[in-house]
Amino acid sequence: MSTLNKAMILGRLGRDPEVRYTAGGAPVANISIATNSRSKDKSGEWQDITEWHRVVLFNKNAEIAEKYLKKGGAVYIEGRIQTRSWEDQQSGQKRYSTEIIADQLKMMGGRDSQITNAPEDKSESVNDIKSLDNETKQTKSSNDVKPQGFEDLDDDIPF
Repeated sequence: MSTLNKAMILGRLGRDPEVRYTAGGAPVANISIATNSRSKDKSGEWQDITEWHRVVLFNKNAEIAEKYLKKGGAVYIEGRIQTRSWEDQQSGQKRYSTEIIADQLKMMGGRDSQITNAPEDKSESVNDIKSLDNETKQTKSSNDVKPQGFEDLDDDIPF
């Protein structure tokens, strides 16, 4: 039987990235991303729900996060979910943390509303990424199609 562990998050940074380096000198960045959803409560009022996601970036993605990501910035992450455990040195209790280990980072918006694509593949340079940004921007503007007929979706959702 095959399995799948894939996470895709589009949200905003809750704080600036925290970057540290491994003993071998590889950068590791920790970011916190907020995603939002809305649902109606029992009284019919809309409630905003914010979910916070811990994300870990390595190597080139960590360097890009350190240099370009700032609190409030929009970002798209693809990766896998991982749970770490350790023993708290003060209390002796076992602690757990569930995180997304990012394989791909895309900065949304930013300067001139460009999308920056930063795959984990270390062979791509920043110039390659900027070139990809321009191609993506041109393709996106020529393919913008807005769906119609979805204006009245404020009905009660049964779940």
